Amino acid sequence: MTILNNAIDSIHLGIDDYELIEENPKRLVSCTRNLFSGILLLFKNYLADLSPIGSNDLYIKVKNKEITDKDGNKSLVGVGNNTVNFKGIVDRFNEFKIEVEWENLEKIQEYRNNVEHYFSNENPKAIQAILTHSFNIINDFVRKYLNEEPSKLLGQNYWQKLLDVKNVYDKEKLECLHSLDQNTYFSAKQKSLIKDAICSNCGSDLLKPIEIQVSAKYTDYECVACHDELSFEQVIDSAVSVDCKRHYGYHHYKDGGSDPYTICPECGEETYSMEEGVCLCCEESANHECERCSASLCPEEVTWNEGYCSYCIHQWEKIQEE
Repeated sequence: MTILNNAIDSIHLGIDDYELIEENPKRLVSCTRNLFSGILLLFKNYLADLSPIGSNDLYIKVKNKEITDKDGNKSLVGVGNNTVNFKGIVDRFNEFKIEVEWENLEKIQEYRNNVEHYFSNENPKAIQAILTHSFNIINDFVRKYLNEEPSKLLGQNYWQKLLDVKNVYDKEKLECLHSLDQNTYFSAKQKSLIKDAICSNCGSDLLKPIEIQVSAKYTDYECVACHDELSFEQVIDSAVSVDCKRHYGYHHYKDGGSDPYTICPECGEETYSMEEGVCLCCEESANHECERCSASLCPEEVTWNEGYCSYCIHQWEKIQEE
């Protein structure tokens, strides 16, 4: 069994699982797992094909070693059976300048990680976005790098099932975005985040305002997938959480980046944008400079120090003690 065959089988299983979710909600979990695994296996298959002949699939192995042939030529070969994970694939693809819509794949990974613990798994409609992201990734990658027709690789029947889901999702997503566009927003940042928010019940990104032609904060929102109703506060909380996970990860903080959001000193929601200088929930602004020494305030100082830096507060407390 080749890596490519395993990839195709895994994607087939994911699509089969999707069709059985109504009968057995637990299939939603295996659907996301199988689709994500199938896509990663497609990528590993390509890296294995790129690996030098006789290198034991060097580019997909976690470990390698240098060997010397009888003519004294040195080369690297893969060692063991352990293959690279998601991050390892990203690193290898970047080395070879292989282009993939990583953000869509990260959405699939994020949903896979959350569905067992946070999201309701009773509605197959909630996972339509994940199948659509899978369709887009597979379609682009198979055509561009494998030089194959996706319908031939996966089989016309399975490809048509993915296409049908994508068509339904794209239509509903467009309708949601159209409804969101009819409302007004405090800032472009607030608008873009709300358009990217997900339902806290089922994880679907098909959210639409219940009222239109009003300010975004003066309406509730409905999830088209599970029909749950969410308040503006719930939607903006979800939107900020999504933004943090997708755009401010380990490397952001490793490179010295500070928290992009903090708890708003006015409303208490963790939706105060340090970049915008305003809370995306209550739309109030706070001081970003110390009122005494004009030093820039860090996120914690903006939240808790009422306009003063920690040093000035410390100095004031010392004076009070004397």
